[in-house]
Amino acid sequence: MPTSLLVDTPEQHAIRLPIAGHGTRSLAFLVDAAIRYGASLLLFLIAQATADWTAHIRELHGSTLAAVTLAFFFAQWLYPVAFEAFAGGRTPGKRLFGLRVVGVDGRLPGLGPVALRNLLRVLDLLPGFYLLGHFSILCTEKCQRLGDVIAQTVVVDERARRNDVPVATSGWIAPRTRQWESELESRRSRLAPQARARLDELLEQLNVAIAEAEDTQQPEPAPIGTGRP
Repeated sequence: MPTSLLVDTPEQHAIRLPIAGHGTRSLAFLVDAAIRYGASLLLFLIAQATADWTAHIRELHGSTLAAVTLAFFFAQWLYPVAFEAFAGGRTPGKRLFGLRVVGVDGRLPGLGPVALRNLLRVLDLLPGFYLLGHFSILCTEKCQRLGDVIAQTVVVDERARRNDVPVATSGWIAPRTRQWESELESRRSRLAPQARARLDELLEQLNVAIAEAEDTQQPEPAPIGTGRP
């Protein structure tokens, strides 16, 4: 089973995004569940405090009970949708453990895929205690629960070490980088002394990175005696 998601960028680089492990996802889920159920309990207590206790000592008004039920549903379902769609793919639990929901192409998912993956939690819950969801995470290639498979989303671990794999670096990045370096050098005299020193430091680091990237593109020497030219 792969431990990372390989994503191609427009700059012809392949980036490896580490896939979140089952244990870390479970911990993040427990944190989010505590927040959701805590918010639901708070709404319930508020509803009780505002009920007409003089006429209903042991039960809530029908309208109040309906409001509490709807509030519970929205707290459970809209909570992950809102955070994953509008907070960079991270709920508070995922943020705490360095996780993020992304599409299989490595981009942040839109509202549609996020809503779909969370709506399908009802399938992952079957037959109880998220057993089907846990089984899907353990068996799928990208550690996806059923909602992720259908919505084409993946949970990645941003705290894990990322290894960028250059693709065709010497054929695309290096010539353009040299051009940018020349333009920066031409403007160097206009900068303040501290800015020039910082620019020199950055250019030196850039040259080292380019040299290392170009070395990775060099073909290995042919073994002696193979007859290769």
